[in-house]
Amino acid sequence: MVNDIKSFILNALKRSNIYVSGSKLAAELSISRVALWKHIKALKEAGYTIESNHKGYKLISVPDLLLPFEFDKWSNRIYHFDEISSTMDMGKNLLKNNDFIIIVAEKQTKGRGRFDRFWYSQKGGIYFTYCIKSDLPLLYGSKIVLLFAVAIANTMNELFNVDAKIKWPNDIIINNKKVCGILTEMTAELDKIKQINVGIGINVNNEIHKKMKNAISLKEALNQHIDRKALFKKLLVNIENELLKVKSDNILDIYKNLLLTLNKKVSIKTIDDNIVGTAIDISSDGALLVQTDNGEVKKVMSGDCLHLT
Repeated sequence: MVNDIKSFILNALKRSNIYVSGSKLAAELSISRVALWKHIKALKEAGYTIESNHKGYKLISVPDLLLPFEFDKWSNRIYHFDEISSTMDMGKNLLKNNDFIIIVAEKQTKGRGRFDRFWYSQKGGIYFTYCIKSDLPLLYGSKIVLLFAVAIANTMNELFNVDAKIKWPNDIIINNKKVCGILTEMTAELDKIKQINVGIGINVNNEIHKKMKNAISLKEALNQHIDRKALFKKLLVNIENELLKVKSDNILDIYKNLLLTLNKKVSIKTIDDNIVGTAIDISSDGALLVQTDNGEVKKVMSGDCLHLT
């Protein structure tokens, strides 16, 4: 509710090039002038420059931050942090009575990818964990992850026409370099999902660490500064729309249309094996089917995939 009020105030100020009456705002919100002033004060403390005089309030500038009240539909679902260790770790603790929440950080100090590898998360990127409470059967867990990958690739293509593709299982690739990674953690009871946390790190305007030779940012790919708020808002819309398809029969077709890995020679490092062969298909549960040189077809549920051709 609190973030809804701030969203309303922000939208009213953004729509106007002149001062907006405080009395009018308070009346529209059914709150006192004192309560309105407290919300304005909180917005200023969050980084918004708002002028005030006897005519009312006027928005002068907004911070480049992914603050909840910038995303009115999701304002009470988003928990925003300037800096935390990991959005994944925070997500485990905050879901509670909500069916879903979104943990967003401007910077992570202990961001991680598959196999607990460190994920460089400097300011300028988009780092968030989408936490979902569910009672779906376990088989839908992998499908949910596929839908997130599809949503991200489609968002980039719709906004920037960059021909973003997916490298199995869920890396988003532009110009043969990784622009986004997805990490999934799930808890279950018996044969049902209890909670699934999908962590997403997107290189947007952040500098790419020199150790990350095969990574790219959207800013670098497009040679322009990216509006992170517009990107994040579009992404939230697309994620919501894709999740509605979780029980659809054509999820795999949608995913495979964006997949770079099929028909390529690959080397996949799993926890206890290294599999080399040709990626021939995706199974119904999202596993990669790899045909080795001796003709054996192996089903790989997860791992690091390297394209050899």
